[in-house]
Amino acid sequence: MSEPKFSFEDISYTNMLQVEALLLLLIKKGIITKEEYQQEVEEVHRKFEERVKLRDAGENPPQ
Repeated sequence: MSEPKFSFEDISYTNMLQVEALLLLLIKKGIITKEEYQQEVEEVHRKFEERVKLRDAGENPPQ
C-alpha cells in the first residue's frame, strides 16, 4: 500500500485552516482581540523582513 502524497499547497492550505480556526476560537472566547492579533502579525512580519534584509546583506540574522 503506497503512502498518500500531499503537495506543498495541500499542506499549506490545511495549516492555514487550522490557524484560522484557532484564531477564531481565541477571539470568540475573549482571550485575544482581532486588533491584538493584527498587531502581532504586523510585528512578526516586521521582524521577518528585518531578518531577510540581514541575511541578504550577508549578515547572520538573530534567531
